[in-house]
Amino acid sequence: MRLKIPLLFISILAGNIVGAQNRIQNLEKAFNNLLADEQAKHAITSLCVLDANTGKVLFAKNEQIGLA
Repeated sequence: MRLKIPLLFISILAGNIVGAQNRIQNLEKAFNNLLADEQAKHAITSLCVLDANTGKVLFAKNEQIGLA
């Protein structure tokens, strides 16, 4: 699991090189890869990415789930 989270963030950062639509697609693919991982089988995951300038939701999965 420790390796999977850095890989998720690396794939998110790598997406900054391409256009916005491709970044969202890459983010969704990375998040789905995390969900498909055996170590995350029973995990509760949530991710919400907002545009810093507008506050618009760019990507959201289980955004209503609070994680503590």
